[in-house]
Amino acid sequence: MDEIKLDIQDITSNSNEFGISITFTNPNDTQTIQVVGTASNHFMQFDFESGKNINSQNTHVTVSEQLFIDANYKIRNVDNKVSMKKHRVSWIDTTGASGSYEVIEAMPDQSVGLIVFILGNRKA
Repeated sequence: MDEIKLDIQDITSNSNEFGISITFTNPNDTQTIQVVGTASNHFMQFDFESGKNINSQNTHVTVSEQLFIDANYKIRNVDNKVSMKKHRVSWIDTTGASGSYEVIEAMPDQSVGLIVFILGNRKA
């Protein structure tokens, strides 16, 4: 399992392969870090019950937890749960457009050490 964790971290955090530079800023504006992970922003989803397209946005990034640990960026609360609601996340996509979002949910994978962050549009 340790080898799998290292392989997944290498794949997702390698900017010469799948990874892109992603910036995280805590809600108090006291810490900002840049990590490499994967990002996705889709504007169409399906209603699984009806099978029809619905107009919605699905944005998420995936980052190795080890990168936050290495940067000394606090992501866990006193109960040792990943707690990053309202952290700001931004990146520049392959078209050169920048996006700025807010974490609405974090889903850590305790097996391989990746965290999927579900993002929402940032409130101005």
